[in-house]
Amino acid sequence: MDNNPSTINNSIKGIDISHFNRLVNWDELSTEVSFVYCKASQGKSFKDPMFLNNFQHAEKAKILYGAYHFLTFQNATAQDQVKNFLDCGVDFSKPGLLPPVLDVEWQVPDTLNPYILNNRAACVQMVKDWLTGVTAETGRVPIIYTNRNFWQNFMGNPTGFENYPLWISAYQPTPPMLPPGWSEYTFWQYSGDGIDKDVFNGSMDELKKLALL
Repeated sequence: MDNNPSTINNSIKGIDISHFNRLVNWDELSTEVSFVYCKASQGKSFKDPMFLNNFQHAEKAKILYGAYHFLTFQNATAQDQVKNFLDCGVDFSKPGLLPPVLDVEWQVPDTLNPYILNNRAACVQMVKDWLTGVTAETGRVPIIYTNRNFWQNFMGNPTGFENYPLWISAYQPTPPMLPPGWSEYTFWQYSGDGIDKDVFNGSMDELKKLALL
């Protein structure tokens, strides 16, 4: 993508949502975006209460759609979190479904984040284990959602993730710098004002191919 302010306007747009967004106007949305990612799960046992509703509406609106898991670094193993995500019942072999996503970012509340710094190697291994576990179970290569500052300052810019597509979060008008190891992003979350807004780095045909169409 060209590094200029018109990049967003000229791109294929999408959103990512969770129960925090409450009810979404899907009729209006279907005319504005081409894809949507819905939060499915978090940690060992939390399942987003709006996930199934959002998934059903996305399919009905004929928007390309996908599911993501928010990784927690404490009180749950990678295997626990793979199971929680897969127990949401998504058939990732279904045409129209985008690859699974692992959300790797700051924990809430902020008091949980020093744990990552103090246990960095274990946290990096947890990310690897979730990704490989989901790949083995679904046959799809997951996407990593993260922020450059978090990936650098908390995760320590770990290597070995370069073959996973990147969904970069950076609220700014021009494409952001990427973490070391990646030369391009697949998705870019450029705004978190209300509903999180994203763009796809490619053509509509490429997005459809990513969604098995």
